[in-house]
Amino acid sequence: MPAKNTRLTRARTPECAGVSSKAFIKTLQYLEEKDVRYHSLMVVRHGKVAAECYREPFSRDTPHIMYSVSKTITATAIGFALNEGYIKLETRFIDIFPEYAPKKGDEKLEKLEIRHLLTMTSGKLPSYLLHKTDKDWMKHLLDAKWISEPGEKFEYVNENIYALCAILHRVTGVSVTDFLYERLFLPLGIDKPFWETDHNGIEAGGWGLFLKTEDLAKIMMCYLNEGKFRGKQIIPKDFAKAATLNQAAIKGTPVREKGYGYCIWTENEYEYRADGMYSQLGIVLEDKDAVIAFTSCSVDTETIWSAFDILKTEGFINADTSVKSAPLYKEFVKNRPIDIVPQSKRRSPLESFISGRTIRLRNDLLLNAVGTPLGILSSADVYMSKTRAGNINNISFDFSINENEMMFTWQELDEINTISCGLDGKYRFTPIVLADSPYTAAAAAYWLDNYTLEVWVRPIESLARRVLRFSFQGNNVVMTPTGDPPAEFFISSVIDYVRDMFSQKQLKDIAGASLKVLESLLEPLHYGKFID
Repeated sequence: MPAKNTRLTRARTPECAGVSSKAFIKTLQYLEEKDVRYHSLMVVRHGKVAAECYREPFSRDTPHIMYSVSKTITATAIGFALNEGYIKLETRFIDIFPEYAPKKGDEKLEKLEIRHLLTMTSGKLPSYLLHKTDKDWMKHLLDAKWISEPGEKFEYVNENIYALCAILHRVTGVSVTDFLYERLFLPLGIDKPFWETDHNGIEAGGWGLFLKTEDLAKIMMCYLNEGKFRGKQIIPKDFAKAATLNQAAIKGTPVREKGYGYCIWTENEYEYRADGMYSQLGIVLEDKDAVIAFTSCSVDTETIWSAFDILKTEGFINADTSVKSAPLYKEFVKNRPIDIVPQSKRRSPLESFISGRTIRLRNDLLLNAVGTPLGILSSADVYMSKTRAGNINNISFDFSINENEMMFTWQELDEINTISCGLDGKYRFTPIVLADSPYTAAAAAYWLDNYTLEVWVRPIESLARRVLRFSFQGNNVVMTPTGDPPAEFFISSVIDYVRDMFSQKQLKDIAGASLKVLESLLEPLHYGKFID
């Protein structure tokens, strides 16, 4: 059953809700001048959407990958389970999963509680490079080394939150998504979202949830208002208040001061956030009675926070229904495409030669060895997928549809997708499945010359755009892949985690240098030929 329509009320102008349209435009301009690849920005104030911008082909009706914002939603599910008596914060892990209790005994494991998993103080530190193709993800946590007593030290670990999802499955008898539907999603008017799972149907917990920008804003509005939405209690009040305090503090009274609550990062007395990789953000500004929801594919967090400083210092004003928005405001926020799709009237005489034929590529052995086979999705998404998608192959083109479209077919593992590509400088949109997850492909293509065809594919629920350049020489084909974000984004996002896995400085340096070398290897040339 789809959620009932509870779309947030839109203010007639930003100023009507107490937001300066000039400051909002200035914030967007700053992001674009610094080449931050943001996808959406929404500001909610006094319960109304004051200003919003979506960069085509992203839109307010399209879900977006949330990465670690998913943790906040998992924690919210725990809040409901606590309130309804399924579990307590003091409930021990081995009381839920006695089958994992070691025969020889493990004093630390016997102390591990739900509270420790929820606050990232489990005392465990699994390797960041563990394969999610493994069937038992719980072993990733349990087999990891102990670095401290439970509750003693904060360490950001995805597996802690996966364990919470497994606990919820065990005690409620339903999936986390189903558990949250009647309690959170339906009351907020959020359609039942897609959430990546392990091989047994248990949600990843720490990542893999897809939400619309407005969905994220609604959930964070609940935290702003002690769990209420439009005056109705949605998230249990006590949990909503406690979640935004620094629960990971070891000494002293937990306060909201640059710390970690229940999967919510705390900045100061008035500000806290849900935060995902590549800058997926749901920010609460209590003193402004405001929420900021933001999606992007950027690792430049310093620039993003500088942009938000503009918004925070200049953007919040007294609400005034008589004040008009800045000139061209509406046009500005509607005309911010993230891609300038190439357009060329060139058509190659090769079209009739290649149309309908299949290209077989040689798989890159090195990419498969390191767990990042080339896929339409970004290297990070391929690496984190339980199926280890990738190895684009069995490619074909069909130019017979009409003069403005080309059909592009390819295979990754056992998934075969056929999509429409605009040849007229405009994206075409086609539902696809990648790594067992549903996406919508925005795609276009054009000829650089008579022998070189370039194909753009952007799965708009993700953050990546894959560009594939095909060079034809008789029956031989060379495919040159590039991506947005580039491969080095993935490397830079994991390099510090990998260094932390090594205790000696020399080993840290070797690990870092090895990953730097990998940057140049993630998008190599791929060679193949027509097989029919």
